[in-house]
Amino acid sequence: SRSGWFSEESIIIVTSRDEDIFKGQQKVVYEVLKLDRAQSLKLFSQHEFAQPEPKSDWSDLLEEAVAIAGGIPLCLQVFGSLFSEFKTIEEWKSNLEQLKRDQHKDVHERLKISYDSLG
Repeated sequence: SRSGWFSEESIIIVTSRDEDIFKGQQKVVYEVLKLDRAQSLKLFSQHEFAQPEPKSDWSDLLEEAVAIAGGIPLCLQVFGSLFSEFKTIEEWKSNLEQLKRDQHKDVHERLKISYDSLG
């Protein structure tokens, strides 16, 4: 590379929802597919509870969180990690309400809500 930051063997991964920005540049385009409900619950639970099976007494709240994430793996991971900080059902409900209010916003905004609640 001209800058010296990367070697010729470096692999650089760039993500975007706008495929047009890569025209003439990309060698490989890989589309990440959304997860189905079962896969979503498993991924969320691994990040929330550090186990692949969700807590049964929280199942309604889990279903809501997974629905808001929309099957997007990054959202499921971030939301799962965020919700692992909440110890009470009231904390879960409060944060789910905020995510639901902003559900019409794009993925970036949903992730920003998660990020903001960490600080």
